[in-house]
Amino acid sequence: MNSCKKKLNYTFKKKERIVQRKVIIDLFKKGKKYKVFPLLAFINRRPSGIGCNQVLFQIPKKMVGKAYMRNRLRRQLREIYRLQKNNFLQRLTYPLYMAFIYIGHLTLPSYRLLERVFLKLLHQFCQDN
Repeated sequence: MNSCKKKLNYTFKKKERIVQRKVIIDLFKKGKKYKVFPLLAFINRRPSGIGCNQVLFQIPKKMVGKAYMRNRLRRQLREIYRLQKNNFLQRLTYPLYMAFIYIGHLTLPSYRLLERVFLKLLHQFCQDN
């Protein structure tokens, strides 16, 4: 049983973030790709089958040049994940690695647009599994 599922709270702790370089490389090589503009997602099952879902948010400097814009987008994506993860986790029986990459250019999308796109990505994943 996934230890992070027991408590349905709205937090985003450090153990929920992907920090190991090897895990990130494997996720990009072996993960299934989902795309809804302006987000790209790579999702893969955790090989051990135990632990929490882990997430990575990436906003490339090439796409969004200004640091304050990248930070804002990253904060918004983390907030959307934090609020939606409980609904998403209830459908899963196994833990995942997930990477969300912003592929839009320069303009900052609204929070509502990002939320709609994020939910579409999760919906696509749930339909495939």
